[in-house]
Amino acid sequence: MKKIIIFLSIILIFILLAGGVYFFVLRDGSSTTANPGFNFDGSPITITQDDSIDFVVDSTPIKESTTLTQIHEAPVAGASAYTSEVLVAVGSTTEARLSTFVQYVDKQTGHVFSYSPEENVSERISNTTFPGIQEVGWFTDPNKLVFRYINGDGEIETYLGEIVDGSLVGSYLDIDLPSTQTSDNSLLTVSSTDRGSEGFILNNEGREERSSFETNLLSFTVPVFAESFVAVLTKPASSLAGALYFYENETQQRILGNKNGLTALPNKTGDYVIFSESTDRSFMSSIYSRETGDMRPLPLSILPEKCVWASETTAYCMVPEIVPPANYPEHWYQGYVSFNDSLWRIFVDEGSAQAIAFFDESGPFDGINLSIDSDEEYLTFINRRDGSLWGFDL
Repeated sequence: MKKIIIFLSIILIFILLAGGVYFFVLRDGSSTTANPGFNFDGSPITITQDDSIDFVVDSTPIKESTTLTQIHEAPVAGASAYTSEVLVAVGSTTEARLSTFVQYVDKQTGHVFSYSPEENVSERISNTTFPGIQEVGWFTDPNKLVFRYINGDGEIETYLGEIVDGSLVGSYLDIDLPSTQTSDNSLLTVSSTDRGSEGFILNNEGREERSSFETNLLSFTVPVFAESFVAVLTKPASSLAGALYFYENETQQRILGNKNGLTALPNKTGDYVIFSESTDRSFMSSIYSRETGDMRPLPLSILPEKCVWASETTAYCMVPEIVPPANYPEHWYQGYVSFNDSLWRIFVDEGSAQAIAFFDESGPFDGINLSIDSDEEYLTFINRRDGSLWGFDL
């Protein structure tokens, strides 16, 4: 009888162990994808399966990852892709031709480089040293730019400079400016006041200052501004309801609100906004149309910080293939979570998304600070994992 009891006890222990393995290993592993979904055409990305989402997805990549180039291995503070006219020798004469270039700033030294995708060559064009650059703002004129860094006293320095004969010459703006943003050949600076904050618009030489907006907000970012409006976004946190405001014609309008963890990127006209909001240990993404007031959910998990607008209706985004459970967006901001991204093109007016490339062999990439030239031929991004700069031939 005792032998039978011992035998049954051993069987019971094995059953319990097997159940524990399933619960703690298999069950937990199956929950690493935050958004339940399915794969199209065998692609590695998770696409939300929801019949209510009216968005066409083509996940067959149209490019090979061999068109990807590492431009700079060391950490980069910022980069900008642009198209410029160059003179090319043709026989005994010369002719003007449009070419794509990328200008970027080495984070450690502050040196500015120019990269030619056509020749696959980088050239240092500024030797002026600014150690520890944290942020770079670019103007239409690529030789004029804004540096932001922390000085030895822990203060935020903002330097407005121009590349002249291999050096960066310019002047410092007010100390500890909470935020700056560039647009075309204008610079927006934000200053703290007794009532909150105030924005001013300057030209790319730091002159012709004019008031842009006043707000009682203290903690916010400016994702974009244009001649007609300034977008102000409250600092995102998964536990707090955020809001996006447009300041235009001396009036304030709330565009989006009451959304936890709200982060957003409007296009240059303000007609469309890519935004995301926190869900239970994940996030969901949508497109907002200002004209209709419609919010169209996206079947892809997109953080606006991983996108760039190429036109009024087309955006390029680095999209996480899998979203691990976390508090978004702050856990991603703080580096607790990293992604493995693919490159996608979003047509907001058509309601469709097209996969451009998957980078399984070259990555992993957690892409930020995307830029694209005016002809949509070349795109750059910084890999947040190590700060390196990459370019992709579209």
